[in-house]
Amino acid sequence: MKFLAVLVLLGVFTFLVSATTSAPADTYPATGPGDDEATEAETTAAATTMTTAAPTTATTAASTTAHKGI
Repeated sequence: MKFLAVLVLLGVFTFLVSATTSAPADTYPATGPGDDEATEAETTAAATTMTTAAPTTATTAASTTAHKGI
């Protein structure tokens, strides 16, 4: 029974250590200009979402926090 407990503790310890160590850096070479274009498209989409979501969020917050009937 002690042997099983030691194995379980060893497994938990290994899991915790592997979860806290950083992943190795990406060592694969770039495949070409296609990678840059995808990144730019994602950045543009994120910026568009932020500019359209911010005013909507502010309006919603103002309408839900306003006192009714004053």
